[in-house]
Amino acid sequence: MSVAEVKDERIEKILDAVNNSEISSIKSVVSGIVRLINDPRSTAKDLKDIIQVDPPLSAKILRISNSSFYAPQTKIDEIEKAVIWIGYNTVKELALRQKACEIFEKNESIEGYRRSELWAFCVGVAMFAKMIYRREYRDKGEVVYASGLLHKIGLIAEEQFLRKAFTKILQISNAKDAAIMDVEERVFGFNHATLGEHIARNWLLPDDMIYSIGYHNRPYDVPEEHFKQVATLYVAGTMCHFAEIGYSKATPFDDALYQKCLDDLTLKQDDINIIIEDGKYEIAEMLEKGAL
Repeated sequence: MSVAEVKDERIEKILDAVNNSEISSIKSVVSGIVRLINDPRSTAKDLKDIIQVDPPLSAKILRISNSSFYAPQTKIDEIEKAVIWIGYNTVKELALRQKACEIFEKNESIEGYRRSELWAFCVGVAMFAKMIYRREYRDKGEVVYASGLLHKIGLIAEEQFLRKAFTKILQISNAKDAAIMDVEERVFGFNHATLGEHIARNWLLPDDMIYSIGYHNRPYDVPEEHFKQVATLYVAGTMCHFAEIGYSKATPFDDALYQKCLDDLTLKQDDINIIIEDGKYEIAEMLEKGAL
């Protein structure tokens, strides 16, 4: 069996494990919300129908909508009322974030890595990428936001299903100050971005999310039509390095690549700095809402 065949077989085994684990529990909700994002005819009822089939998610949305931050005049006891009170786009984002958060809840420390810190990084990447889209491109940035939340799903899968090897990779990375992705390539023959791409394809996510998840560290290797989103995600990851948000070690920092992305996206460092500060405020506000 060739090296490529061994790699493909290993990835297939991991995909089977993912689809038979709690990780797959987010699949239907995430896929459903992404469909709504890509459908301009989608309605609040469509969103309600997706949320209501998931009782724990429904409970979280209702709890947040009744929080002191949103301060409803009367108790909100239906998802449809929550959508009206908080807003369709806000509930859509809340549901996506709350559901994705479920796979990051286990918080065991492994060689300086924690899922909670990885989740903080993913939220930061998603938030910064969305803010860049809204401020610089005049776009809602909903798909890049969803991609940011999920772009480390391959790392979660490695931690869960390749635990011994994953632990060894972190040990080598820490001891030699080597990029995690480089060590993954040597040990597995692939890295967590590639594994994440396979998971995204298996879940039938749209191409722009597939490329964002699979190439978030290699924006210049994607087809031209996906470059803006993938490069923005890379810039957002680098912003988390600057802001020291979460477990940013999972994405290698490359200043030359970062500067090239800024140039080709026509982004200015001064504007990026402002977004970092405003993003920190938005994350603090999310914590106040109980939405993280």
